[in-house]
Amino acid sequence: MLGAVIPVHEYSSTDYCGKDIDPPYVPYVYSLAFAVDQINKKTALLPNVSLGYVIVDSCGKDVTGLLHALEFLPKNKSCSNQTGIGDAYPDVIGVVGGRFSSVTQQMALLLGPFQIPQISYFSTSDELSDKNKFPYHLRTILPNRVQVEAIVEFAQHLNWTYISLLYVDDDYGKSGAAGIRREADSKAMCIAVDRSIPKGALDENLYDAIVDDLMREPHARARLIVIFAFKTEASGVMKALQRARAEGMFTLLASDGWADFVDEFRGVEEIGFGTLSLKSYSNTIPEFNNYWRSLTLKDGSQNPWFLEYWEYYIQKCVRPPGENKTATSPSANTGCSANTEFLFANHPDVLENSMINDAVYAFAFALDSLIQERCGMVKHVRDCIAGPALLPYLRKVSFAGSSGQVEFDHTGDIKGKYMISVYQRSDESGENDFVRFGSWDTVTRDWKLSIERIQWRRAAGDQSLPTSECSRPCARRHSVALHELHCCWTCIPCQVNEILATNDTGCQACPPFSWPDDADDYRCVPIPDEYLRWSDGQSIAVSIAVALGLIASLGVAIVFVRKRNEKLIKACSRELSAIMLGGIALSYVMTLSFIAQPSCGICWLRQIGFHLSFTLLYAPLLTRTVRIYRIFEGAKTAVRRPRFTSTIAQIVIVCAIIGLMVCKCSLRNENLHALSWQ
Repeated sequence: MLGAVIPVHEYSSTDYCGKDIDPPYVPYVYSLAFAVDQINKKTALLPNVSLGYVIVDSCGKDVTGLLHALEFLPKNKSCSNQTGIGDAYPDVIGVVGGRFSSVTQQMALLLGPFQIPQISYFSTSDELSDKNKFPYHLRTILPNRVQVEAIVEFAQHLNWTYISLLYVDDDYGKSGAAGIRREADSKAMCIAVDRSIPKGALDENLYDAIVDDLMREPHARARLIVIFAFKTEASGVMKALQRARAEGMFTLLASDGWADFVDEFRGVEEIGFGTLSLKSYSNTIPEFNNYWRSLTLKDGSQNPWFLEYWEYYIQKCVRPPGENKTATSPSANTGCSANTEFLFANHPDVLENSMINDAVYAFAFALDSLIQERCGMVKHVRDCIAGPALLPYLRKVSFAGSSGQVEFDHTGDIKGKYMISVYQRSDESGENDFVRFGSWDTVTRDWKLSIERIQWRRAAGDQSLPTSECSRPCARRHSVALHELHCCWTCIPCQVNEILATNDTGCQACPPFSWPDDADDYRCVPIPDEYLRWSDGQSIAVSIAVALGLIASLGVAIVFVRKRNEKLIKACSRELSAIMLGGIALSYVMTLSFIAQPSCGICWLRQIGFHLSFTLLYAPLLTRTVRIYRIFEGAKTAVRRPRFTSTIAQIVIVCAIIGLMVCKCSLRNENLHALSWQ
């Protein structure tokens, strides 16, 4: 006989069990019974051996599950015979369940010392992989550590680097949250809001406070909210988001604790639309779904919870006031006829029952091997079946289960893959439902995604992938000012003459005579020389003008030399006029230096030649003007000519002025040259 623990009624924080039935889990009861019935019909599996079962209700609470697990412990036969109560307890060879990790762990701590094997079908806590603590526990679902890897890798695959994390405050939620923190840190992702929710919490103020935190800047930039909890807590968050009018602001990602629970989206469809779910791969069992949809009210006579389930969905059968909900006879209810044909014709496929089915078949295959190898000569087969003997066979089973190949590793876990679904309008039914769009294989670590199938809840016509990041990448030549979280930063533009530092956390100015490279934000390049080329139109025009000016100067010089003894030439201060003519010619020549390619020599020539040419022009003119003035002024008071008015004296004065100019220009050039090297 197998024992089974299923949360048929809802969790209650104040009582051992809630008053209302938990509809999604009632099919689990029939799934286990159906699997046992199918095994008993097989001739090749457990021949001449009938498998039985007993199912208890854990109500999703660890204390209640532990209390019922006491019924599965082996009884002392001598005490049983004396008290007469021993026969009321089932003699189980193993236990299937429970559904929640907190319940499963308490049961495993109790069943382990009594060497009773246990296979859970939906408990994912990583602690259950500890064989020193839970040596007799196995499971047909992937553990949390693999689930959190899938969640974080999926977020990274979509380039979502800034997320929020909400988790239920129990073993399931705490271990999952710890795993997400660890994986997110290794993937350079950041968590904006990290908050726990008491299990079964119904306080609206609690959820409103959480949503206020989610919507506060910069937390609101974390568009992806991972909810590692159960349906009660997830429903509370969605209702709070609806009260805050946060439709379309966030994308929810459901852990397997509440994934695919469509009922929880009733009334909050606008918030829930686009919710992503990630859960262990489970498959429908067509034979069971046909059986399930063919059930009538009469078929529920052996199930004390069937009538409650039927009333929850159909609400056609009304019991008289005060009648016990666990009535096993439909005819005992005046509002229900024993002949009522009740068909679940439109009931959706039951998915998670494939993992329950695999757990039952794992026990069946292990028992079959044990009986064939060790119980051939035993009169009563049950006498040779014990936990220590059965456990090695359980760990060695290998068969094609409903959810894939079932094989347990050294920690009692299985390998498999995850399904990824999105809550949106189904093309098949036309109604909102979870639609699969991808999977992740935990062995090959390959993703198979059809992102284009997702109907993102965005602005009209916008089906682009939503973002979930604290800060957008900075534009070019913007430094990064990091905040407390490495995913958040402020972009600061660099000045026009600055480049980025190597780590992008600052800007630095380029050296003199260099400029930021247009192609590389981290490199300065020399500023290219800009000057006139000889082939430019302006250069050609200037060159022609210079040539004409030099020709004219040469013509004047020739005339000046030939007529040098004429009185007119002598009267014009012949020597000083010759110097002025040389200055004019030099000014023409110096114009060409401003067209030539710049160099140290050219620049020196420009500085000296430009000033020299005008000094040669104006120094003689100034000297001659002063000479004439002194001669006329001197004639008024004296007969003798003033001193230093001779030709030689005038030339010396002009040369002195020219020498002073050359010295001054040379000193200025030295200063400019020294400055250019700083």
